[in-house]
Amino acid sequence: MLHAGLIGVLTYGLASIFAIAGMGAAGVLIPNYMTLGIAVQLALILGLMQNVGELTVATALNHKKKLIEWKKVAIVGGAAIFLVPLGYLTHQMVSQIIVLATFEGFLIYALYNMSKKPKATRKTAGIISLIIFGAIQGYLGGFIGMDAAPIALLAYASLYTDSKKVSANTAASALIVSSEALILYYVGMRMRNGNMGSGLTDMAIVAIAGILGGITGVALMHKISKTKVKLIIQIILVVAIVEILVKIITTAHI
Repeated sequence: MLHAGLIGVLTYGLASIFAIAGMGAAGVLIPNYMTLGIAVQLALILGLMQNVGELTVATALNHKKKLIEWKKVAIVGGAAIFLVPLGYLTHQMVSQIIVLATFEGFLIYALYNMSKKPKATRKTAGIISLIIFGAIQGYLGGFIGMDAAPIALLAYASLYTDSKKVSANTAASALIVSSEALILYYVGMRMRNGNMGSGLTDMAIVAIAGILGGITGVALMHKISKTKVKLIIQIILVVAIVEILVKIITTAHI
């Protein structure tokens, strides 16, 4: 009971914060799930399940506020769909350090881009640019088992000066990647391990906590100023940069 309570509270708290930025909390939650004694593969699936719950309600609520431009999301998400399976299939064949280092570079650039003084207007990114961003997000998401949302963030930050619009469209694209990655990793785990036992209970807990966190986070996002939303995005990017750097260092020493 205590175990379930810890998972629920932890998931809800982090989902609420990450939903403000339009990102799933899987990257931070997965190592915490492992600390609670959950196996690596199940922790990864739980993180993705939380992402799907959180980002589904976030996207629905942001759609009601007319913050999402679905034509742009369809381009980024459509490109990502084709590359998620490739990332999943090659995650044991390609050097993890190279992929993580590449992702780290994108994270640093995303932080730099979000830290610049905004211009009055933004140039409209072309379809080719959006496809490239989507393809990179899809491959990285499938490879590392997360939403790779900062890549989508870069695409939308090049389109909009409104940080709330950047957050909302990032969440919609991250939902697409997280959903497909969840299916692939879940099917893969079932094929290897068969019955998941108590894992199904944990999945239900994180899904519910993710949904509640998504509702809370989006509600907060609509209440606070655009400047504060941008600051939260920057803080989360810094956390992600540190997290990926730790992964690179630990992977290099294995």
